Amino acid sequence: MSFKNIVILLLLMGVSLNMAMASSYSLPPDFAVEAQIANMDATLPTIMPPPIIVATLLPKAEKSEPSIELDLQSHSDGYRIGDTISFSIKSNQGCYLTVLNVGTTGKTTVLFPNKFRPDNYIDANKRLSLPSEALMPVEALHIGKPDNSITDDEIVIAICRKSKKPLFKQAYQFDDYNFRTFSTSENWQKQITTVKKTQEARTKISFSARPAL
Repeated sequence: MSFKNIVILLLLMGVSLNMAMASSYSLPPDFAVEAQIANMDATLPTIMPPPIIVATLLPKAEKSEPSIELDLQSHSDGYRIGDTISFSIKSNQGCYLTVLNVGTTGKTTVLFPNKFRPDNYIDANKRLSLPSEALMPVEALHIGKPDNSITDDEIVIAICRKSKKPLFKQAYQFDDYNFRTFSTSENWQKQITTVKKTQEARTKISFSARPAL
């Protein structure tokens, strides 16, 4: 055999040996993953998961009711026993007005409403004078100080409500009297019905009577 043929034979044997070795050899399992990571293009955009959105429902804001404001004013700075008390009242809202007079004996009289004006609704910002011919007799309200008086002051209390709900539990009976009264032994405050604070306003003024001339 010639030298040339020997070289060719050796080359053919080497190729066969390499093919046999390649067919029996397997790559490690992480090789493919590592190769892919090594060949990744760093310039490619990274896909991020969408942000988590948390929606919070806020409570609905309630509209606050405007409060009633009463303006009660006396027409005089001082009274003497026997004088007629005179005053006026105004509300910033239309409401149902009740006016009471707590006398020196503790007897309480409902001045308004009365038999002469049973409808006690008043318009907003309209000043009413008491006493007046349109609302009650002028001589109906005067300062007295009998011997059995328990205080030196006469007190006028004004209560106005948005609600038409009667102020007192017992209905008025103007066929039987012109002005409803509560005796000293009867507490008028226990007879009052209740409403929300935003539905009602109260105010009062006191009159200290000097001796008559």
